[in-house]
Amino acid sequence: MTLEGPAGCGRAVPLRSGNESGYSLLEVVFVLGLVITISAAAVPQSLEGIDDFRAMGATRYIAGRLQRARMEAVMRSAEVAMRFTATPEGYSFAVFLDGNRNGVRARDILSGLDGRIGAEERLTDQFTGVDFGAIPERVLAFMLEVERELFKLGVPVKTRHNEVAPAQYEIAPVFESANWLWPLCASDM
Repeated sequence: MTLEGPAGCGRAVPLRSGNESGYSLLEVVFVLGLVITISAAAVPQSLEGIDDFRAMGATRYIAGRLQRARMEAVMRSAEVAMRFTATPEGYSFAVFLDGNRNGVRARDILSGLDGRIGAEERLTDQFTGVDFGAIPERVLAFMLEVERELFKLGVPVKTRHNEVAPAQYEIAPVFESANWLWPLCASDM
């Protein structure tokens, strides 16, 4: 196959001869661009999936630890509790056994009456990027103010939590099929 030039050029340019094999540079660049575009669209979805997978794994891990503490209580016929402690590295947790039959209490743990069962653990040691957290007081006060104002408008809020990214917090409104303000408006008619 040949490509003829514009009128007056007088020569034909062969596109590809029959005995050549392989791909042209244009074909390779096109396919490479297509692969990069599809990969760029897929990577954020994959990363979000990995975060969700880690969070679910951490949830199952904590549920398993709580179940294990329950089994310890049954085996020992005593009260057993899991204590979560804020440390500079994040939150840690440990299981404690009631040593004086009055329940597991912080002062008994500090005095040594209620002993620890097993080692203290951190969630971040098992699951990278997943940790417990608390909403800072200043942010929580703002969220409560927003919740009150939303409630005045008839929009109840069911949960508040901090997001995976630092300094990002979320509240989730409850969507309902009925309008709470309707009876108030109907009485004005």
